[in-house]
Amino acid sequence: MELGKYLKSAFLNRWNLLALCGGVGFALVSGVPDIALPIVLAAEAAYLGLLGTHSRFQASASRRLPSRCSNRSCVHCPVRH
Repeated sequence: MELGKYLKSAFLNRWNLLALCGGVGFALVSGVPDIALPIVLAAEAAYLGLLGTHSRFQASASRRLPSRCSNRSCVHCPVRH
């Protein structure tokens, strides 16, 4: 699987989205969003970079993401052809 799919899976994780939205919301209501918002976005970039390249997360994401199957009559494949 390619790195982009792992990064997308890490970004769309419900806990990541909750933390990101909470951080952005806090940055906007704070008195200094021009300072807090780049910090939140830098933390998000670091999180995605670290988690997306972690081998255990990649193995977990590979099990959750559907794979391509060349056999159109496969009953074990989660992808419906």
